[in-house]
Amino acid sequence: MGPSDLRSPPQSLEPTWHVSGVGKFVYLSYRDPKTGLCLKGPDDFYLVVCWIFVWLAARVFSMRSVFVPLARRLRITDPKEAMRFAEQGWSAI
Repeated sequence: MGPSDLRSPPQSLEPTWHVSGVGKFVYLSYRDPKTGLCLKGPDDFYLVVCWIFVWLAARVFSMRSVFVPLARRLRITDPKEAMRFAEQGWSAI
């Protein structure tokens, strides 16, 4: 992968998402029809932000719904220790 692969998309290259408003949060933008590769562009920001929120939500859900109850079952009664257990559980995933 050379420096020419990391360039910004040409002005004539349009985003490839077709669902207005939602597609840019789910699909990669700026696919080059000649090579089939995707180039960098300003609409990539939406996809990155979307995945940040997905991973944060998965972390909160697993910590509150899986690891904190598991800590209570393992008789960890101190809330700080239970939260530490949940954080370590998320790290193990």
